[in-house]
Amino acid sequence: RTIYPSAVETEELNHRGYLDADGRVKHVSPSVEKLTGYRPDEMVNTFLKDLLHPDDAGVFTAELHESIASGTPLRLVYRLKKKDGTYAIFESVGHAHIAGAKFAPNPSNQSPFCQAVFMMARPYPTKNATLLDSFLEHKIENERLQRRIAELKREEELEAEESQRTWRLSQEGRSDMTPSEDTTITGG
Repeated sequence: RTIYPSAVETEELNHRGYLDADGRVKHVSPSVEKLTGYRPDEMVNTFLKDLLHPDDAGVFTAELHESIASGTPLRLVYRLKKKDGTYAIFESVGHAHIAGAKFAPNPSNQSPFCQAVFMMARPYPTKNATLLDSFLEHKIENERLQRRIAELKREEELEAEESQRTWRLSQEGRSDMTPSEDTTITGG
């Protein structure tokens, strides 16, 4: 009994799809919306590499082409840009479907070709990634607060200096001593 809910939850965390040989999304399961914020129709005909973190796009393209050329399974971990602009880490496995020449769209083609690349992706299972994100957010906030504290201290020092200078200027024209009596004798 407990296996079924777990299996359903796991299934909801996975999304399936297939790409053409150029890496363009041709189909993706509805579960992609829960994971990325994109509706399936928003992803179809998009190059998957355009949704990846810039540091991961080149590796993805190279691995995709290698999988197609060699027939080896595709296995990748990459950061995908979600609709809200944040990145989520996904783990994908897949394989190229190589069709015989007789199925080629171009009748003059006499060699096997990649008809599609089938893929399954799921969020990369790492509790540490969430902890790391949280730690980094706190570290950035701490640095921002430290800078703000330093700014406020500088402002306070400037205000204290200005206050002292104003006080000194106000004291220059005053004397705490009482004026002495005029003792000069005038002719008389």
